Amino acid sequence: MPLSRIFEIPDTTLQVGIWHITEDIGTCLLLADDHGIPIHELGFGHPERIRQFITSRLLLLQSFPGLEPVYQKHKSPPALKQENYRLSYSHTREYSCLVLSNQQAVGIDMESDREKIFRIHSRFCNAEEVRYAGKHTGFTKEIICILWCIKEAVFKKYHHLGLNFKEQIFVPEFLPDKDAFIIPVIIIDGENTYTERCHIEKIFNHWLAVV
Repeated sequence: MPLSRIFEIPDTTLQVGIWHITEDIGTCLLLADDHGIPIHELGFGHPERIRQFITSRLLLLQSFPGLEPVYQKHKSPPALKQENYRLSYSHTREYSCLVLSNQQAVGIDMESDREKIFRIHSRFCNAEEVRYAGKHTGFTKEIICILWCIKEAVFKKYHHLGLNFKEQIFVPEFLPDKDAFIIPVIIIDGENTYTERCHIEKIFNHWLAVV
């Protein structure tokens, strides 16, 4: 079982699980059949997306055996049959991960500082974020990667608002000079303003953001 890590975010109800994806597509499909994961009914086509979907659900089923996922089309936010729990998933080429809480909505994202994210940063970073990312030249790509993770995790938690990354999610200046830290995030939705404490951690050469 390629379960890599299960841990709790300190001073919260959030539990995080990470799965190292080592299985090929054939193995994943066999595991899906064994665990009743109805992959053929959910509209996936690309093998990489299928591997990510199956391994993330296996992570839930094997790490939290009392919980059952609701299987639905892949663009729908994830849900559990136990309605008092909330969860969120994220995937990279190498890892599937999830965050779970029985008290609040949650969001998670995991990424490496890929060149693709840096190339499109003007689409999701506001002018102030671009300024301070560029100022810290030794950390620029890591800052951009973390900004993406934060905004993606916040978007998932506030899925019902359909937030604009650039215009509604604001991250104050930070420096990723530690492997784990907290960043405050401001979310603006019309006249409403929300503040989140986003847990950032470097794991397996990836950055993880959890809210």
